[in-house]
Amino acid sequence: MPLYYVHAGASLQKLTTAGVITTLTLPTGVTLSTTRRGRFALLNRFVAFVNGGTVNLVIDTTDDTVRPLVLRPPSSPPKLAASSGSGGLTGDYKARYSFVVKDTNGRLLIESAMSPEPVAAITLTSKALNLTGIETSDDASVNARRLYRTTASGNVYFHWRDLDGNTETSIENDLSDAS
Repeated sequence: MPLYYVHAGASLQKLTTAGVITTLTLPTGVTLSTTRRGRFALLNRFVAFVNGGTVNLVIDTTDDTVRPLVLRPPSSPPKLAASSGSGGLTGDYKARYSFVVKDTNGRLLIESAMSPEPVAAITLTSKALNLTGIETSDDASVNARRLYRTTASGNVYFHWRDLDGNTETSIENDLSDAS
C-alpha cells in the first residue's frame, strides 16, 4: 500500500492512502523543528529525513523504526593494557572502537566514526590485549560497539570483534594477527 511520511509540526508521521495517520517514535533526545521544513529521500527501503530535526534521521519502511542517520562517535580512546595471564600476542598494538546499530540478524545498519587513537601503543610479549574505558553511547539505538586493532607494530586498524550490548566497558582478547 502506498504511503507518505510527513513532517507535521514537532512530529514525524506516516500517512497511508486510506487516510490513516500514525505518529512515529523519535529516538531519545531528538526533537523536530517547527520552523524548518524537513527533506525526505528514498534510499531503497529506507527514507532519509534531513534538515528538520536536531539530528538527521532514517526511517526503516519495513517497521517504521526511526534512527539517527549518523551516530555521534566516541569521544575518548580505550585504555590499553597487557593481560595478567599469558596470551598469543607479541608486538606493539593500538586499538579504537565505534558505536554501531545492528538489526535482529546481527547485520550492521549504522556505524559511527572511530574513537580517537590512544596516545601510545601497548607492547605485549605473549599476552592478551586488555581494553578498558570503552564508552557507552547515550543513543538508545546503539546495541554494540565495534572494536578495531592493529597487527603487531602496524598502523592500519582492522575489525577485531564486536562487543554486543551497550553496557560493558572492557574486554580482553588475544585473537592472532592472522585471524
